[in-house]
Amino acid sequence: MYGDFFSMITTRKYALSILAIISIFAPATALAHVKWFSNFSFADLPLRIDQVITPTVIVLAALSGVAMAVAVLLERGIKETGWYSRTVDWFHQRSTYSYLVMRIGLGATLLMAWQADSLLVPRLPIEQVWLGWLQFLFIFLLFFERTTPFAGWGTGFLYTVGMVEFGWFYMLDYVLFVGVAFFLIFYRHPSITVRGLAVPALYFTTGFSLIWVGLEKLVYPQWGLYILQQNPQLALGFPIDFFLVGAAFVELVLGYLLIIGLLERPLALVVTVVFFTTTTIFGKVEVLGHTIIHAALIVFLLEGTGNVYRPPILFHKRTPVQMAFASVNFLLLSGIIFVPYVWGAHSKYEHEAGEIVELAQATTERATDPSLDFDVVYDRGTAWLLTLTVEDFDFVNAEIPSDDVNGDGFAHIYINDQLVGISFEERYQLGPVQPGDSTMRVSLHAPDGSQYIVDGEPLSLEKTIDFSR
Repeated sequence: MYGDFFSMITTRKYALSILAIISIFAPATALAHVKWFSNFSFADLPLRIDQVITPTVIVLAALSGVAMAVAVLLERGIKETGWYSRTVDWFHQRSTYSYLVMRIGLGATLLMAWQADSLLVPRLPIEQVWLGWLQFLFIFLLFFERTTPFAGWGTGFLYTVGMVEFGWFYMLDYVLFVGVAFFLIFYRHPSITVRGLAVPALYFTTGFSLIWVGLEKLVYPQWGLYILQQNPQLALGFPIDFFLVGAAFVELVLGYLLIIGLLERPLALVVTVVFFTTTTIFGKVEVLGHTIIHAALIVFLLEGTGNVYRPPILFHKRTPVQMAFASVNFLLLSGIIFVPYVWGAHSKYEHEAGEIVELAQATTERATDPSLDFDVVYDRGTAWLLTLTVEDFDFVNAEIPSDDVNGDGFAHIYINDQLVGISFEERYQLGPVQPGDSTMRVSLHAPDGSQYIVDGEPLSLEKTIDFSR
């Protein structure tokens, strides 16, 4: 058994993956918010804890813990060099620009979000006209330092609206905006103690956001696999399913390093460069979503970890203790956040699936009579892939408000009578499936959720699929 284990971790893909985690130059962070680029739905069935914890996940978790210890040594070595000290001094002399950088970053974000009819980021659609204009008006508060704290309070209000509209589980992806609001409100506070909290708050919320979206790739692998299937060059030649898990751990590592204040300036530089390089792939949506992150990363470059509060990594002075602190707490923190993430994902699924199944009880007779067929094939890179063949039917995204047009809609996908997802196009990436024969059923639904009727019968197709490889 032990021989097989050590043989596994010394294979090419595991050896290279630890280098990617340590060097943190892999463009896995291009997948940071997969929901912006994937046809996702919270009615997609998330994995259970036992399904997530695979041998690959265990090995990468262990390697990530080793990478934490290596990062401590790396930072100590870098800080002893003259060029690094000179670079830090250069940034520190310009730290007075931090407030301006964040004002510009938030202003640009709000302007692009207003133009896209989104709340703060992509894929959070605004249905209330007044809320969109209020978001636009907050931009003018950023023009002057004296009114900027009110823009911070406004950003906090917009985030609260998002919590009410989209739920806490979804909005924890964007808890960074809480840190941005806090930064803008208190960065110029007369109290040194209060003012000193602004930068740490930004570090913590940015790091937590990265960890939260990293866990998303483990619990909802079908979302990330969809993107990698469309852009296989992002996988750097690795198997797509393995790369997705590696990408998740890169984000977990990056987020944790920001929280504990380790390698803060090198991290900020690497991540912002990576995000810039992937803009050519994902375009305007990424610009809208990542502008505020770029602003935060530039602040980290200018400020370091701040001048008032010591980062957690400096709680201990001795290098061996710092290495142990970084490694052990990475595993503890990841595990602590992982459990509520899985619980939240399944709670969200049960709520969404319950509403969708209830809407599906209604039927709709339309002027058009769509036809439906489907096929399921196994792809070594992305596991089981469902291909839908339809006629007289156009797919639309149920997550994006649209008119109820005759012939438009989406497909519900069931395996053994359990809803596993909703497809908004002809191809749907299935998550892990229990091996063996299973009954798959696909039905077509109108934008209002009701099921199409053809010849007096609900339009659906059922097949027995052998999910054995």
